[in-house]
Amino acid sequence: MVPSFDGCDDGFGFFDPTEWPWVGVVFDEEPFDGGLQVDDGVEDAALPQVALRVAGAVGEGKGGVRRIPNAGIEIGDDVEIGAVSTVDAGTIRATKIGTGTKIDNLVQVGHNVIVGMHCLLCAQTAVAGSAVIGDRCVLGGKSGIADNLKIGADSVIGGAAIVLSDVPAGSFMMGYPAQPMMTYRARERSLRQAILRHKPVSNTNQND
Repeated sequence: MVPSFDGCDDGFGFFDPTEWPWVGVVFDEEPFDGGLQVDDGVEDAALPQVALRVAGAVGEGKGGVRRIPNAGIEIGDDVEIGAVSTVDAGTIRATKIGTGTKIDNLVQVGHNVIVGMHCLLCAQTAVAGSAVIGDRCVLGGKSGIADNLKIGADSVIGGAAIVLSDVPAGSFMMGYPAQPMMTYRARERSLRQAILRHKPVSNTNQND
């Protein structure tokens, strides 16, 4: 048994973790009613960061909002989630972290995201809502994935790259917006060569 929650005051008042919309209060070998399913081998330190309230809210007229029910979180076997990382509960489907995936510190995984098996998400990576990450992908530090995108299996997203469109399987993406590595490097090389070819014109008129 690993630590459980007693409640939280998030600025909107104290919430009892036994009441909606909190996801469960006890972590054990059984999935609990709040919608968080944790399989075998998950690092204990990870669990408090995934027991989160629902990610979404909808308008209720005259400026008011109310939280919408969540679809839960499913975490596979042998998953590790580092300190201060966050996995948001799903809204239209469960947020899923596949078996063997390792999530570094300071990572944000948005609602409805599906992360495949044996992926590596490095520090400060952010995955926006409803993105799908294929199996065995590596997301470099400070990289970002826009919402509703698909990252094909066995892809690598370079550090600080920002992905704004779908990525085919087996790709190596770099830059902002993210491009295939060879395209990105050719563009950077062309830019450097253009700068080197530029010869500034000396102004010999001292009156100007």
